[in-house]
Amino acid sequence: MIDFKISTLIFATWQFIYFLIKSNCKRDNDIYDAMMGKIAKYHFIPLLFAICLFGIGIYFNANMSKLEHVKNELLTIPNIINIYGAILSLFIIISLFFIYTKIEIKNETFLKSLIIKKGTFSCLIILSIYGLINDIKIFELHS
Repeated sequence: MIDFKISTLIFATWQFIYFLIKSNCKRDNDIYDAMMGKIAKYHFIPLLFAICLFGIGIYFNANMSKLEHVKNELLTIPNIINIYGAILSLFIIISLFFIYTKIEIKNETFLKSLIIKKGTFSCLIILSIYGLINDIKIFELHS
């Protein structure tokens, strides 16, 4: 699990730097057009939701010791977070897959495909599927 998070961060950082260089400094219209297409220009939305979901998980895990003294809330808070987490994960999976299929890179090379399409999006899809399954299993355990 940690390996997927680290590889996702590496690919996302490479993608961001590569996109900035190819869209601003050394203009590559193939990359710019691929990431700013009709549907693909909204690629930041599932990334933003994935970051929010990750932040909610970190906050919840950090404050779990403060919530242990309240038993009634402890039973409902994980269920609420897992329900919303499952919905968010499902939305992330659907939107990432839809954007992944809509990105078309002209003059596609291995590096462009690896950094832009196959790297970050593939890792985030896998992490979102894991998060969805994890939320469902934890919800079943608490119910």
